[in-house]
Amino acid sequence: MPTIKVDQLKPGYILKAHAYNLHGQVLLPSGTRVAEHDIPILKAWGVHHLEVQEECDSPSDPADPQKSDAEFQRLFRRQDMQHPGAAELAKACLQRKTAQNRTPPVL
Repeated sequence: MPTIKVDQLKPGYILKAHAYNLHGQVLLPSGTRVAEHDIPILKAWGVHHLEVQEECDSPSDPADPQKSDAEFQRLFRRQDMQHPGAAELAKACLQRKTAQNRTPPVL
């Protein structure tokens, strides 16, 4: 897919290039699957156009371990997992999600 306007952006699109604000700071890195809450943030920071790769066929299903793992990776993509605090938080979140879904974690 080519460059599209942020107004046409839908949750599930994957960014082909970084999304930058007007000051040149990266708001979302390339490869990010756009979530619904990302769209108003991009608009607020003055982003008008984005390069996208594709659209997600279906929303993530928490009962599917592979999709849950992808969602987990998306949520923690900006964290330094070598930091003890971040690693502990990720572990706690994964344990809670596992307990809620009764599915084994995929690490």
